[in-house]
Amino acid sequence: TSDCYQGPLSEIPSSGGSARPVPKLEESESRHILPAFLPDGRHFVYQAVSKDGSQSIWAASLDSSEKKIVLKDARTPEFASGYLLFVGSGGHVFAQAFDPSSSTLAGKAIPLAESQNFSVSSNGVFAYQGGSREGHPEWFDRSGNSLGTVGQDAVYRDAKISPDGTHFLADIEDTQTTAIDLWSTPASGGVATRLT
Repeated sequence: TSDCYQGPLSEIPSSGGSARPVPKLEESESRHILPAFLPDGRHFVYQAVSKDGSQSIWAASLDSSEKKIVLKDARTPEFASGYLLFVGSGGHVFAQAFDPSSSTLAGKAIPLAESQNFSVSSNGVFAYQGGSREGHPEWFDRSGNSLGTVGQDAVYRDAKISPDGTHFLADIEDTQTTAIDLWSTPASGGVATRLT
């Protein structure tokens, strides 16, 4: 599995100095990611990833070691206009009323879009990338005509063609655990080889 983004979130003074973990990483957790500040600038929500691959949203503060679970089986938290936005199971973005002073949800979650990637402005403007993140590489000739596809459906990132043109390398994300590994796939099709 990939070792990127392992460990807790850290706070560091704007003037520089030593970083300190905020909040503490629990024994069952592998990492904290994607912090989003709440309106007071001291409290924030973040995504915790457990060693078993499960994901949840927590609330914490820069001024305290206390933290609070907000939502299980959810990820990518953002806050705007009184709502917590997040990606739930099944790859849908939801919005749910959220009180930032008590870090509590209210009412039902409202589905907004089928997406894995989104952004929301402080005044509530919502943008998202539709469709699935999963796909497979497709070759084109210089005239733009499709020459076929290779590889299986996956989340590919940073694909590069080898200098001799016989393989392509890409980071492939395991959508269950969010681990990312480097794979080599023959350009003509066939079995991919994991390199990391």
